[in-house]
Amino acid sequence: MRRTTSKYILLAGTVLVLLFSAFAVVNASEDPEFTDSFPLQTFDFRMYVVSLKLGDTLIVNVTSVADGDFDLFLFSTRPTEAYVSRDGYNSEIYNPSWNLAYDNSTGTPFSSINFTADNPDYPNELYYLQVVLIDRGPDSYFLQANHKLDLYFIPFIPGYPIFTIVGFSFLTIGMIFFQIRKSMIKG
Repeated sequence: MRRTTSKYILLAGTVLVLLFSAFAVVNASEDPEFTDSFPLQTFDFRMYVVSLKLGDTLIVNVTSVADGDFDLFLFSTRPTEAYVSRDGYNSEIYNPSWNLAYDNSTGTPFSSINFTADNPDYPNELYYLQVVLIDRGPDSYFLQANHKLDLYFIPFIPGYPIFTIVGFSFLTIGMIFFQIRKSMIKG
């Protein structure tokens, strides 16, 4: 009798554990969450990319660890520059044709963006999030989002220094001309 009772208790415990773990897995898959933390200097930034389908809502919250002033920007097109420098923001960062949402509330340790992808022309689109420490740095931030974010790095492809290229071109052409003239005089 005692052995049968312990078997039923063990069976009931196993069933309860399986039910609770299945419930936890279902809840985790319905509301995936992303967190990140990173230190920044004043006027530094970090970028993320997220894929949203039509009707998806992106909620991003950034909290300052110490006393930093963080701003958030959400772009619909791939940024090729940061639009932030030691002098502050470039006015292009507020361009409404590709800056969909921003939170630049000053003096608060908390910034957030709540955005719903509602453009039917782009049912599956990539969106780019920029976190900027604009004042009172260095500081770290703690980011929470309801969608998975991936790091995005702005491609830095330096251009050729045009004056150096033109200078070396003239120098090369001059040396070729000098060699041709020298060979004509000797020959």
